[in-house]
Amino acid sequence: IIYAKEIFAGKILTFAITTNGTLLNSEIIEFLAQEDVHLTISLDGPKSIHDKNRVFADGRGSFDTVIRNLERIRQRFPEYARKTAFSMVMDPANDYDCINEVVTTFDDMNDCLFLASMVELDGNTPSIRSEAYSWKWSYQDFLALLSIFGRYPTSKVSALNRRSIGISAGNIREFQQ
Repeated sequence: IIYAKEIFAGKILTFAITTNGTLLNSEIIEFLAQEDVHLTISLDGPKSIHDKNRVFADGRGSFDTVIRNLERIRQRFPEYARKTAFSMVMDPANDYDCINEVVTTFDDMNDCLFLASMVELDGNTPSIRSEAYSWKWSYQDFLALLSIFGRYPTSKVSALNRRSIGISAGNIREFQQ
């Protein structure tokens, strides 16, 4: 970042990083916030789901460390924390409500951008997505659409589904006008 700013002095530069969030110490957080780096953190759901695949070399799950680092960002740089995005790899073998729990548990996360993607197996393997999962996802999409037309409170729409129908918390108000 420092090098790029020297080389491209006078130009408008944007920086972004996607991280698992485990190495975000105070020094790194301060640097990212001061440089206004677009921060995306991988978070695959609540502890029970996240820790299945996102582990340290010794096998321990990383959820608690990621959440502790998120709290550090929120405490020191609350405005920067509100701009944090999350990359969530959703496994449809899990219950949708359980995955969505991480969004609804932390009040300030519901206003953040969630970039949700599904685990898809190769074309030869049948999908493991349950009918209940599909219905819950579709229902949340429906609620998001209702919010566009002022028929459902935006604050109750899952951040996971806003993006799936192409809206964000900020532009819901735009659609309503």
